[in-house]
Formats: sequence, structure tokens, C-alpha cells
Amino acid sequence: MNCLKNILRRIPLFGQLVDARWTSIRSSLYELLVGTVFSTLPIWFFPIFVSHAITGSPSMGVLMTSSIERADLFIYSAALIGPLIYSITKDYAEIKDDEEVKKNNRFRGITFKFPYGSLFFVFSIVVCMIAAFCYGISLLSTFPASNITISGGFLVKSSIIVYIFSLACLFAVSVYRNELEDLNKDLSSDEREFMKKWAQRE
Repeated sequence: MNCLKNILRRIPLFGQLVDARWTSIRSSLYELLVGTVFSTLPIWFFPIFVSHAITGSPSMGVLMTSSIERADLFIYSAALIGPLIYSITKDYAEIKDDEEVKKNNRFRGITFKFPYGSLFFVFSIVVCMIAAFCYGISLLSTFPASNITISGGFLVKSSIIVYIFSLACLFAVSVYRNELEDLNKDLSSDEREFMKKWAQRE
């Protein structure tokens, strides 16, 4: 069992989930569920409503697939993972002006006090760029004057993969954030207890 955990710990971005507490995971799963349901609401709500309320309308599956083929999931992926860039850099990034640090640091002096912070930062930017490019190509292919053709099946598969990856990143970041917040609370509690004992010393 320990051997399996050691192997899983080596997985980039998600390795430290092995050591996370269940309370952090449970809270993050709830956050992930809410985020998934509401971020994909434009895809599934209308098809369900139309397929049951209007006689002779296309099936729910056809309507949902049509929406995904328009590359809508790429937009939702960027909307999910984009805020991670801000939240990680705002709360867990530190900019150092030391020239030696800037020279040896790939982010020019920006250091992250967050598990896999630099990787999350890079992958968030990459996912947003991929989403923007694929959505742009999909939109461009709809113009009559455009010679660009793109497979609907490719858009469906690639957008689902990118969206699932974005959800996984959102989940991991949420777990790590919960772990860090709980750690800070524990430290604050210990510090308060220490100060109380210090104040009561003879």
C-alpha cells in the first residue's frame, strides 16, 4: 500500500492528493459538483426542457452533442481554470527583487508557496490558450467564405478531455487550498495557546 502511495505521489499536479485529509477532499468534491452542474447548465438544461416539453423536438442527446460540437466546452474549460491563475498568484505567490533569484527562476522572481504552484500556473495558461484557439477555429469554420473544415467528432472528444482536465485541476487546487487553510488555522490556534501561556507565566 505504501509502495502504491509513493508511486502516486510522483504524479505531477495530483500526487499530493494521496496525503490529503478526507474533510478537505469531501469539501472539494462538493465544490466540484456545484461547479460542474452550474458551469454546464447551458448544455444540459435546455435539451432536457425541450425534449420533454416540445413534441417532435430532437432528442436530448442530439441537442447536447450539437452544443458540444460548437466547442462550447472549451469556453467552460477556460472559465473554470482561468480564475486559478489569479487565486494562486494572489494568495500564494511571492515576487522577489533579488537579481540572483530572478536569474535562476524561470518565472523571473515569482515563487509559489502552493503545491505544484508553478505547474498549475503554466497549465492554466496553456489550457486557456488551447481553448481560445480551438474555439476560434471552430467559429471560423462556420463562415461560408472560410476554407477551414474541422471534424465535429474531434471537437467533441478534445473539448471533453480539456474540460475533464480543467475539472481535475479545479478539484486538486481546492483540496490543496483547504489543506493550507486548515494548517494555517492549526498554527494560529497553537500560537494563541502559546501567547496565553506566555501571558500567564509567573
